[in-house]
Amino acid sequence: MKRMTWFGEAATIGIAVALIGAPAAQAFFPPPTPTGVSSGEIPPTIPPVPPITFPPVTPPPTEPPVTPPVVKSTPEPTTLISALAGLTLLGGYAIRRRIK
Repeated sequence: MKRMTWFGEAATIGIAVALIGAPAAQAFFPPPTPTGVSSGEIPPTIPPVPPITFPPVTPPPTEPPVTPPVVKSTPEPTTLISALAGLTLLGGYAIRRRIK
């Protein structure tokens, strides 16, 4: 039999962990409690929901703000990391050309 590739080994280990960990994962989800309807018992009564009260609405201000809000554009961390990786590769290529 041929030796498995690294993907096959990783898949086998993943399946084994999933099968071994299944009973432990079921402990987080207990079985549903029976309602008693199927056995002829009367289901528990649910109390009525109290009415929803909304707070009073205040009108918006009549004057718009004098200065517009300042928009700050912060780049995402992935943008910074990919730019840094690109500059590193570009610098390595430049050094390689300079050495030759």
